[in-house]
Amino acid sequence: MGCAAPGGEVTRSLVGHPAHLHENGALEALTAVTESYRRLNDSTPPRQLLGPVLAHLDHVRRLIDEFGWSRELAATASNTALLAAWQDEGSAGEHHRAAIAYAQRAGSPVLEAYMAGCMGFWAARVHLPDDAVRCLVHARNVAPPEAQARLAVFEASIHSWARNATGCLRSLERAEEATALDTDPLWPEAFGFDEARVTRYRGGCAADLALVDMALPALAQALVAAPAGLSKLRGRILADLALTHLYGDEPEEVCRFTGDAWEIAVGMSYPRLLGRTREVRTAFRAPWKGTQAVKELDERMFSALL
Repeated sequence: MGCAAPGGEVTRSLVGHPAHLHENGALEALTAVTESYRRLNDSTPPRQLLGPVLAHLDHVRRLIDEFGWSRELAATASNTALLAAWQDEGSAGEHHRAAIAYAQRAGSPVLEAYMAGCMGFWAARVHLPDDAVRCLVHARNVAPPEAQARLAVFEASIHSWARNATGCLRSLERAEEATALDTDPLWPEAFGFDEARVTRYRGGCAADLALVDMALPALAQALVAAPAGLSKLRGRILADLALTHLYGDEPEEVCRFTGDAWEIAVGMSYPRLLGRTREVRTAFRAPWKGTQAVKELDERMFSALL
């Protein structure tokens, strides 16, 4: 995937007096490296991207140690720590906490709110509900008023995992408000928040809540917009479609989407998607056992591992 390219010679060359960091383009180059890794995130296996991301984060930390804190260096460290959290399931909590701490040092309430929201989302996904609530409260307390609606997509997901349909739907309504903002105050690095993002969250939340009629059109729309091939986002959408058809009692469709998601999960060695797809397969209905569709799916899943 060429992951080493964005952070190789570029970051090793960023040395000099702190007064020159702006003048020689060092800070801009550091930010560009982080954004390059962010763009690679969806199409790159986590274990392949983790090393370069950690190396880049270490370089930023050494610059901080050598030259002292600046808003720009702290913000770059925060965004890079978040990327590390996405790649490293085993140390995700540590990386998320570092991302929040760096955002605080950057003096950016917007960035701090985003990082706290991301950690809340992660905590809920790994079944740490108390931590999730604390993080979301933190995020809302520090976010500017015009940015808080964007935190609603995180809240919607957390409500869906807690099977709180009312809270989830209310949060999704608030998330819609964020698409009308002229600026992009909460999501850093020019990764915009738009209707397509809300649609993806709506589909995933509805799938978790077994709201089939809501989930299917949203997920179908999200799948059309998703990158082709090995894509983490595409894999997650496929797994959500499989779960939705499971609730709709459509075994052939469940098997088709489960197989598609599984091949991406295995092809990318993507732990989050591997776990999600296994959960869907384990939830298959007893009467489906022994059907041709399930037999073919199990053969497909086994072959993908070879």
